[in-house]
Amino acid sequence: MIILIKIQNLITDKKYMYLRKIILVFLYFIFFHIGFFKLLSQPLPNYENSEEIDQEIRKYISKLKENDTDEQFINHIFGPPLKLKEQDLKTKDQENTVQFQNISDKELNEKLTEFYNQSHRDVYVVKEGDTLFSIAKKFKMNINDIYQLNPDLKDRPLYIGDKITVFKTSSTENSNDWEEKSEVIFQQKKYRVKKGDSLYSIAKRFNTSVEHLIQLNKLNPKNSIQPNQEILIENYKIVKSFKVRKIFIHPVEGYISSGYGYRINPFISSIKHFHKGIDIAANMGTPIKAARDGLVIFSGRLEGYGNCIFIRHQDGYITVYGHNKVNKVKVGDIVYQGQVIAEVGRTGYATGPHLHFEVRKLDQPIDPNFALKMEEKIQLSFKTIALK
Repeated sequence: MIILIKIQNLITDKKYMYLRKIILVFLYFIFFHIGFFKLLSQPLPNYENSEEIDQEIRKYISKLKENDTDEQFINHIFGPPLKLKEQDLKTKDQENTVQFQNISDKELNEKLTEFYNQSHRDVYVVKEGDTLFSIAKKFKMNINDIYQLNPDLKDRPLYIGDKITVFKTSSTENSNDWEEKSEVIFQQKKYRVKKGDSLYSIAKRFNTSVEHLIQLNKLNPKNSIQPNQEILIENYKIVKSFKVRKIFIHPVEGYISSGYGYRINPFISSIKHFHKGIDIAANMGTPIKAARDGLVIFSGRLEGYGNCIFIRHQDGYITVYGHNKVNKVKVGDIVYQGQVIAEVGRTGYATGPHLHFEVRKLDQPIDPNFALKMEEKIQLSFKTIALK
């Protein structure tokens, strides 16, 4: 009771006015300059829960032990592995700091509209016999679409050779057909003349003719060769022909809103963490496709990544698809490259609809941008052509 009376006097009595001011200033300093900012600097929970995927994959790998029956099953279904070299895992992007684009729904829709407009457009060269109607029909468009993409055509006729903008046909999108490529390598074999050498002795040494050496080096037969003179022995090109195709395809149409590497946490700006995949922003419900043939090893819900799918592939690769609106496959399903496995959503902790996409060599994350450039290559022919 006595204590309460003293506290009341401290609050109301004028002679304690200066003491009250000192106490208030002290409390203000403690709360705003120490306690408040200290509170902000505390490592709050990571709303992305970036270790969730690591834990699930390690749990999966621990079950495999020495007998990897999943690998045997995948190879039985899809054929022998490609035996990709370890150099395929190297990337220079692991130490990069990437920016997270935390934007409004309106800005997201504008960016997606711009992306789809650009990525779905192609250029068509007008040929003899073409009309606006025939071109629109060819590319599954209407006349207004043609005019919208090519406003100048409203006021002038169509000419042969015109380059007009059209929408890409579905057959040209998301295809991963074999593509033939060739590689040309030029090579030369040279010899430095030594004392006592002659064109005859050099030709004999390299199993060729004097006439060949004279013609190849544009020599005058009347002039003798000199020591240290460089003689061209062979001049040829190697032509290699291959068929190639992408090992991984893009799982969804959209733009990369956050890359692979260190970044600022999208929810807590004071925290930086390593982003082990890429975020591909897309409209809600956009189909998500399997990046490669494989076996579904996880299809479920995680706290941070929401609806998630893991697919095991040949050569020890695993792809991860997170924040899905809905998963369309279950554990044990065989999926084929390009098959729809989910829809883009914002489940778990997500600032907007997007796909969190990872590529791993078992539990080791690699840059998905690098993986999406990897190619399977089969040699078709090898020719060596002598040049004169």
